[in-house]
Amino acid sequence: GPFSKEEKTQIALAIEQYQKEFGLTEDALDELILHGEKRDGFWPYIARAVPYRPVRAVYYHVRRHYEDPSRRGKWVPSEDQKLRELTEKTRADWDRVASNLNRAASDCRDRLRELQAMERAANKKGRWSRDEEARLVEIVQRFKSEGRAMDRHGTWKLVSADMGHARTPRQCRNKWTDCLLPRLNNEGTTPHWGDADYALLCLKIASLDLDSDEGVRWNTLIDERWNHWSGKILQK
Repeated sequence: GPFSKEEKTQIALAIEQYQKEFGLTEDALDELILHGEKRDGFWPYIARAVPYRPVRAVYYHVRRHYEDPSRRGKWVPSEDQKLRELTEKTRADWDRVASNLNRAASDCRDRLRELQAMERAANKKGRWSRDEEARLVEIVQRFKSEGRAMDRHGTWKLVSADMGHARTPRQCRNKWTDCLLPRLNNEGTTPHWGDADYALLCLKIASLDLDSDEGVRWNTLIDERWNHWSGKILQK
């Protein structure tokens, strides 16, 4: 349960005593509290002040209540982008994320939740504008020139971020594979499914010697003779 007033007082006194005993400056104490490991001798020392609380509970309590207030300053766009990247890279290891951003773990976690809420509210639905399509083409082509794997969901999350989160990763991927890529491969005009396409698809499925189309891996059927169509379109 919540720490009592008496427990908080005992913890504060223990931290003060530790600082005096080991001659720590305020900056050194802040660094120890915000970025020190849970296994450090500091935490068992402080936890002895409240013997009925586990070290882990004391660790998180102190981190929440004794962080440097300056670390709660306003977030800037570059920090938001780095926060997203670090969260994905570390699989939401908030201590590692916080250490890289020089902020408290709880501050990083809360900021990501806030960003996700804003992104959900900002996501558009419905018809894409020409400006949106042009922006998506520009981003995808840049990513491909950088050697990024466009078959990974994580890449499309970054595409969505570069779109200002106006469209979700799924919207961006579907728009690219189902509409824009076929158009680019067809010299700028939207291709239309014809009898020749249907015949080629039937031949390919027949060559698989399957009892039904449930086992078809549609992405493997893409053929340079009709490179307008994604696996998703073929399945339809």
